[in-house]
Amino acid sequence: MAIQEIDMEINAAKTVCMRIGSRYDATCTSLTLCNGTQLQWVNTCKYLGVYLIGGGNFGCSFEEGKKKFYSSFNAVYGKIGCCASILNLLNTKCISAMLYGMEACPVMSRHKHSLDFAVNRVFIKILHTGSKQTVEECQKYFGFLPVSLRIDIHTVRSNPIQSLL
Repeated sequence: MAIQEIDMEINAAKTVCMRIGSRYDATCTSLTLCNGTQLQWVNTCKYLGVYLIGGGNFGCSFEEGKKKFYSSFNAVYGKIGCCASILNLLNTKCISAMLYGMEACPVMSRHKHSLDFAVNRVFIKILHTGSKQTVEECQKYFGFLPVSLRIDIHTVRSNPIQSLL
């Protein structure tokens, strides 16, 4: 069935092409829509809020998630400052912004370390300390799970069969 038959139009401003796989860097011919507009070839694109990266293997970028995390934390911290409820808001608002769509992405240990680092930086600001050990102890006593562990738990819960393989 052709697109004209169902009266559906492709928005060329929001539609892009990206290659993933062994020939991801091969030059591709331009794709032209019925109205003559050519689609752009890109290395990264946003799909349902998740940033995909073209390359030899399927991958995602977590930089936007970290930006949203810092942005939401700074908004909350700027309004309420350092008080007991900041940890609850950090859990519910900020961490969830950073981990959005995480189950759709392959997460490597370097990504987990980067996300843990972002959270540790926020704890350093909240606790007014430069000690990583103090931050880790406080997280433990507050019952605040590291992001890397949250990702592992979420991965097991969302796909228990594959996590056993």
